[in-house]
Parts: sequence; C-alpha cells; structure tokens
Amino acid sequence: MALGFYPGADFLLPAAASAVILASLGSALGGLPGRAPRLRALQAMAMGVGLAAGASVAWNEAGAAPPPAPISDAATGHAPRPLVPLHPAWAEGRLSSDSTPAKGGFRSYPLSVERLGLSGKGASAELSYPGGGKREGLRLLSRAGPEIDAGSLVRAQGSFSEAGGAALFAQPRDIMLMDRGGPIDRLRSLARSACRQALARIGKRSAGLMQALILGVKDSLAPEEAEAFKAAGCSHILALSGEHLSVLAVLAIAALKPLIGPTRARLGGATLAGLFMWIAGPGPSLLRAVLMVWIGAIALALDRPQDWLTVLALAFLAMVPIDPSGARSLSFTLSYLAVWGLAALGPRFSFLLGRRLPPILRESAAASLAAQAAVSPVLAFTFGYLQFAGILASMAAGPVVTLMMWWGMGSGLLCSLLPCAAPLASPVSDLLYAILMAVMNSAAAVPTLPLPSSPARALASVAVAGLAALVYARPYAEYRAWGRRSARLRFAPGAEAPPRGGRPGHDQALRPEFPGQ
Repeated sequence: MALGFYPGADFLLPAAASAVILASLGSALGGLPGRAPRLRALQAMAMGVGLAAGASVAWNEAGAAPPPAPISDAATGHAPRPLVPLHPAWAEGRLSSDSTPAKGGFRSYPLSVERLGLSGKGASAELSYPGGGKREGLRLLSRAGPEIDAGSLVRAQGSFSEAGGAALFAQPRDIMLMDRGGPIDRLRSLARSACRQALARIGKRSAGLMQALILGVKDSLAPEEAEAFKAAGCSHILALSGEHLSVLAVLAIAALKPLIGPTRARLGGATLAGLFMWIAGPGPSLLRAVLMVWIGAIALALDRPQDWLTVLALAFLAMVPIDPSGARSLSFTLSYLAVWGLAALGPRFSFLLGRRLPPILRESAAASLAAQAAVSPVLAFTFGYLQFAGILASMAAGPVVTLMMWWGMGSGLLCSLLPCAAPLASPVSDLLYAILMAVMNSAAAVPTLPLPSSPARALASVAVAGLAALVYARPYAEYRAWGRRSARLRFAPGAEAPPRGGRPGHDQALRPEFPGQ
C-alpha cells in the first residue's frame, strides 16, 4: 500500500498495471499443486490489492475540483473577463489541534474554517462552510500569540502570504477567542492545565522540559533547549511516542493485573493510552503508538498475538485512508520508519554487536543504530546533513529520559496531593534536567556532515540505506557460509551429509553409528 500511495496520483497507471500483473501471477500460481505455490499466490494477490488500494487513496487525496472557468458576458458576446485575485483577509473557525510554537517566535494555529473573508483590488467576498463535513483548513501564524487549545472558536484578521507555505499572519491583538468549545473540549483543557501545573511544581529549570517530555507541550520549552535537541539529532525524544506510552502502560498493567487479570489489564492499559492521547493531542507518532497498543491488546485478547511488523503494518493500513495528507507529513514518515527500524534492523544490529558489548549496552546501542539507520536516509535528503553524534546521544539520553518521565509522573502526582513535598522534588528534577541537557549540548557541539547539493544528498541516503541492508543481510550470509563449510565435512563410510545449513535434530544423519534416542 505504501508503494502505491507515496509516489502520488501520477503513479496510478503503473500501479494499476502492476496490480493486474500481480493478480494474474497469483492466479497462475494458485493452480499449481502444493502448499508453497498457494502461499506465493496469496502473497502476490495481497501485494496487488495493496498497490491498487494505495494508488486509490493517493488519487482521492490528490483529487481536487478544477478551477472555475472565466465568466463570459453572454449578452454582449465580449471575451471572458479575467477573475480578480482574492486573498484571505480574515478567518473564523475552530482549532483542529492545539496551538504550537513555530519558527521565528511565531505560534501556529491550525484552523478548520467556518467563515472566510476575501479581499482584492476593488473586490471583497465572504465564504461560509456550513454543516459538519470536512472543512477547508488554514494555518494562522502570530508572533508571540496566546496559547489556545483545540476545539476553541477563533476569529482572526491579518495578511495572507504564500511565502514558506500559505498562512494568514495576524497580530496577537487581532486574534479573538470566541469560545473554548463544547463540554468535552473544556474538560480536556482543564485536565491539560492541571497536568501542566502539577509538572510545574516539581522543578524550576526543568518545568518546560518535563512538560515537553510527558505531555508533548513545548510552549514553555526555551528556544535554546529545543535547538540543542535538534542540533544533536535527537528531536525525536521530544515527540510523544511509544516510549512515553510504555511508562503509562507499565503503571496501568501493574495496577490492574492483580484485579482483572493480564489480558484485561492490557486492554485497560490501551484505554489509558487513548485517554493520554486525548489529553496530549493526537500527533502522528503518538497516534501510531496508540493504534499499535490497541491492535496488540485486541490481538492478545483474541489469542492471536502478532509480531511488531504485523502490528505496525495494520496501524499503517488504518491510518492512511483516515488521514492521507497527514500520512504524507515528515513526522508520520519518520515515526513509522523508526519503528520499522527497531523491528527489522534492531535484532541484526544486536547480532552484529553481540560479542563486543555487555547485554545492557548492546540492546541500547542496537536500538539507537536501528532507528537512526532507518530514518537517516530521509533526514539526509530532507535537511542536507548527517549527524552521527545523534546515535551516541540517543544511547546516553535514553535511560535519563525514561527516569525523568517516571520521576515526573510520580512526583507530579505526589506534589499535587501534598504540595509541601515540592521543595524536596525540585532538586532531583533539576539534576536530571542538567544531565540530559549536558548530553544534548555535547552532541550538538559535534560537527555535522554537510550535504550541499541534491546529488550529494541522494548519494548519502543510498549509502546509509546500503549499509543498513548489509547489516540486515549479514546473519543470512554467515548462515549460508556455515552451511557450505558443513557440507564439505568428511563423514563415516555410508553416512549421508546433513542438509545444507545443518538443521537441528538431525544428529542421526551426521553420526549414524550412535543409536537413535
């Protein structure tokens, strides 16, 4: 489905032709006797269906109404009159997600437009989007604008610009908060505000970073802190994902398991994960993690546990039709690539490092290398540089981040119940903050490998992907080499050599002179 979706609507014809060829191949293989041809036939048909489905979603996502034709004057027979260019002058709508800090000190407000005012040379117009269907989206930017939560009704007046992405720029005084949404939206705002206040009590310097790590709120994060994470190649640490949900899931399962059993406890953990996403906001990586938690919990409840790659693929299949435009975002791509790297490349890097590092360091290093190897080709081609220090920084920061999240949740709850405990919790929070920022600043000081041109970016991306492929293939290569060596061994007279690869359980074929067990 990814192969059919990501190349875009222009790939519809080749994708359709490939789907037909694969379906025909599957039909032909299905007629052969034996289990292996039937399995290959199912795989070919499944890939054909995936290509067709992905191309269809890409076609629907890219489809848009054609531009209106120029209006002709039928009474006079004059030539069509050119349309007056109109641009947004003001907008009114509800925020589809929470406001977030943007580059240059701006704050971004994603509006789901209900009313839109247009103006041009000697002309003006007003558009309305009634009903509950999908409305047009517009990005509102304001320097040092107020923090507003999702669901709020906002009216803003400003100037429209297409430089760096179409957006309506407004002054903070020109942004009017009409209401804070319905009861559910107001309840979410209260819960979100209470969580932020609880985290603010447990530290002075660490308050902004604690809110970013646990709630995904970067409003109180200092610009130099965010820049240090970015320069160190560790921006993913600030994105809510499975690492954050794992802390909540462990707490929920440990508390519920003695009461309702392990299976229902996992479903309770999945419910808590959904509640956490509702409070923090459904970002791409967090939504992917919640989907995987729910799919894994449901599969376990049905006595059909699945591996990582299967759960990740099911989450992808669910997300792409629901939000095609979001699936084309960089954060979505990086989130899925990182988890794919952990599932597919993690065991290979662990095998590669098996004899060189102790188990604790080996697993941490393998996870960092696998995730970086998966996302680095995309990062190199997108941003034009490679940051090798990010691997070591991720390894060093992982335990500190996990400890900060455990400490933040536990001490935040304690200080909410007992405010007098805040002075005792603050030094520990600030110490963890100092350690994490020291790691980020050290990694940020390491020079990056610049890739100034498009060919250099493409070459670096291919090189990183090729190295990852070699690491992935190494266990297979060693296994085949060992099989060839074992086939050259000498055996007792009349004994047959074992099958290539020396499968376990065939000791009688190797040493027939011993009695069977």
